[in-house]
Amino acid sequence: MNFITKSILYFIFLNASLMAATDYLETAIRVADKIIRDSSFDTKIKEMQPVNGLQVIDFHGYWGSESGIYYAVSEIEAEESDIYDFGISAKGPIRIWVDKQLVYENESMNSGFSREIAYELHQHADSFQCSLDKGRVSVWVETVTSENGCGFELQPQDSHGMLDDRLNFDLNSLDLEGTSFPWVVSGPYAHAQLSTTDAVFPEIMTEESFRPWRTIGNLLGPVLSVPEGVDFRWHAYTEWHYSNGATLWSMLYLADVAGLERLQKHVEDFCKFTLLKEDLFRAYHDQYNMRRVANFRMFRMSMLDDSSAPALPFIELYLRGKIPHAKEVIDRALRQAAVEQVRLEDGTLARPEPEYLSVWADDMFMAVPFLIRASEMKQDSQFLDLGLEQILLINRHLYVTDKDLYFHGWFDSRQSHSIAHWGRANGWCAWAIADALMKAPQSHPLYLKVLDKFSSHMNGLATLQGNNGLWHQVLDHPDSWEETSCTAMFLLAMARGVRLGWIDRETFMPVIQKAWDGLKSKIEADGKVAGICQGTGIGESYEFYYERKARPHDPRGVGAVITAAIEMHLLHAN
Repeated sequence: MNFITKSILYFIFLNASLMAATDYLETAIRVADKIIRDSSFDTKIKEMQPVNGLQVIDFHGYWGSESGIYYAVSEIEAEESDIYDFGISAKGPIRIWVDKQLVYENESMNSGFSREIAYELHQHADSFQCSLDKGRVSVWVETVTSENGCGFELQPQDSHGMLDDRLNFDLNSLDLEGTSFPWVVSGPYAHAQLSTTDAVFPEIMTEESFRPWRTIGNLLGPVLSVPEGVDFRWHAYTEWHYSNGATLWSMLYLADVAGLERLQKHVEDFCKFTLLKEDLFRAYHDQYNMRRVANFRMFRMSMLDDSSAPALPFIELYLRGKIPHAKEVIDRALRQAAVEQVRLEDGTLARPEPEYLSVWADDMFMAVPFLIRASEMKQDSQFLDLGLEQILLINRHLYVTDKDLYFHGWFDSRQSHSIAHWGRANGWCAWAIADALMKAPQSHPLYLKVLDKFSSHMNGLATLQGNNGLWHQVLDHPDSWEETSCTAMFLLAMARGVRLGWIDRETFMPVIQKAWDGLKSKIEADGKVAGICQGTGIGESYEFYYERKARPHDPRGVGAVITAAIEMHLLHAN
C-alpha cells in the first residue's frame, strides 16, 4: 500500500471517528435537554400524609399554642395476637391507655418528635411493649404542654425498628364523615380539672364538662411540581435528591465538553432555587413536622443519599466560583459524610437499614466523588484520603474475587452478604472508582490499589455482557432483564479506562462499542431513556430484583447515560 492510499484511508478513518464523536455528543445533549424541558421550579400545596406508619398529633400545629392538657383517641386493629413494640416521642409529659389499661407513662418526656434516620427508620425518644389480642381496641393518649409545644408520635415497630404493618390505626367503628384521619382530639384543659385521670382510665371523658371531640386532618404543605405530560412522574427533577445530584453533575460535565453555557445555567438555576427556598421549606419540615415537604431530604440529611450525593452539583459550581452562598449546605453535607455517617468498627461507611450496620455498594458513589471534591474545596488531603480508603473498605466487605463483582450489601450483624450482584450497585462502584482515578494524583499511596480493584472489576464485567451489549439487572443471571443504568455506568468506566490507559484498549474496545450500540437502542429520538430500574433497596431474594420496575427517563440512570456518551465522544475524539 503506497503513501497516498494510506493517507486516504487515514483521513477516511479520521473523518468517521470525528463524525462518531459528534454523534455521541449530540446524543448526550438530547438526553440532557429532556431533563431541562421536563423540569419545573413551581410548587403546589398538598396534604401531607403520615410516613412509615407514624401516628403524628401536633396539637399546637393545629390550633395555636394554648397551654394545658390535650387528649387524642383512636382505635388499633391487630391482625394477630402478639406482644407489639411501639416507638414513642412527645413534646411533653405523656400517658397512653390501650383498651382502658395504662400501658405507658413518662412525666419527664420533652423530646420533640422523632428523627428519621433512614428511609423507613425513625429514632424515637423511648419505646414500650403492649400485648394485644387479635381484633380492635381503643387507644387514648394524654399529653401536657411544655416549652417544646404539645404533641406526640406513636409508631408500631418490628425488631429492626421498621414499621410493623400488622397493626392499623383507624376510627372505622365511629363512622365519622368528612375525614379519613385516624384520630379525634380534645383540649386544652387546666391541670386542676384532671384529678380523676389518676385512675386506670380517664373517666373525665364521660363528664358533661368535657369539650367536644374534634375531627382533624393532615396539614397542608408545599411540594415541588411535576409538569403534566412528562414521562418521569415519581419525583421532580428539581428536588434535592441523590439521583438529581448525579444527573445535574453529569450535565455540568457535558456543558464543559460541549461548550454549552445553557446547560450550566440550568444547573445554576436549580442550585439557586434550592438555596432560595431552603428556609421556607425547612420551616414546614421542622416546625410542623411535615416529613415529606419539598426537599425534605435536605433537612433530614441523615444518610449519604441525603447529603453528599445531592450536593455534587453544588460543590462543583462552588469550585467554579459560581454559588459562594452554597458553602453552608456543602459543609453540612460534608459533616454528614465525613463525621456523622454510621460506620463499622473498621471505618466502613454503613447505614442503619435494612438492618443496623448494613454496608451498601451504592454508597461508594454517594460518598467518594463528593469527598474528593471537598478535599479540593477545603485544600485538605484528609478528605481525598477518606474517599480512597472507603473504596478499599467497601471492597473488603462486598467484592468477591471469584466473580470480580460486588454484592449489593453486607449485613454486619449476620456477618454475611446480601443475595445478589445487582447491576446498578456495581455500576455505582464503577463510576465512583473511575472518577476517583481521574481526580486523585497517581503519587497517592492508595492509587495503585484502587486501580487494581478497577481493572479486576472491569474484567469481571466484560465476561457478563449480554448479547445485545447490555448488562442484566442481576449481573450473573442472564434470565433477569437487561438494565440501562448499569450498562451506562459500566460503559463510562470502561471508555474512560481505555482513554486514560487504565485498561487494555484491544480487549475492551469491542466490549465498549457493543455496549454503546445496546445503550443507544434505549434512547429515543426526543432524548428519553428507557429501561432504568427504579430505586431499589437491598433485596432478600432474586425475585425482588427481577420484579423491580423500569421507569422512563429516571434520573437514577440518566446522568450515567449522559456521562457514558461524553466518554465515548472523548475516546473517539482523541
